Amino acid sequence: MARQARPARGIAAQDTATLAELLARRRRAVEAGVRRAFWSLVQAGETLRILGEQERVWKEAEGVARARYAVGQGAQQDVLRAQVEITRFEQLRVEQDAAIAVAQAELARLVGREWGPRRPRVRRLELRPEPRDLAALAAEAEAGLPELRAVAAGIERERLAQELAQRDFKPDFTVQAAT
Repeated sequence: MARQARPARGIAAQDTATLAELLARRRRAVEAGVRRAFWSLVQAGETLRILGEQERVWKEAEGVARARYAVGQGAQQDVLRAQVEITRFEQLRVEQDAAIAVAQAELARLVGREWGPRRPRVRRLELRPEPRDLAALAAEAEAGLPELRAVAAGIERERLAQELAQRDFKPDFTVQAAT
């Protein structure tokens, strides 16, 4: 009986390991979702800031075009084009406000509570090169995948189940001798 307990205990341990890896996968998925939503929120805020700067420039251009038109040195077309661009910024601002609302809702869903600030306070976004090469990044990602560890635990579980089945195998026939 003690010989059967070892593989059975191993099977239970592998089942536990598989579930632990699946839980780790869920945690990583939530973490990735939070990161995506947070940086979407940051991006939308940065886009709103840039839109504000561009809108100010177009308002100045409209003022210049209007002044030139008033004295007969400019075309009405220049004034109208500036006004169209300014109007377009309203639509872009609404789109970014919607993106902020979506990111806040996603954050609230993932963390289980409302997201506080409208926009997080972070330094300006900047692009930086990745110091590691692609092969190193791929190896690091592969080493951290809970799915692969869960599959390895499943394979080990099946090996132990096979070993247990082989130990418990009893033939279905009996041999009797009569004199």
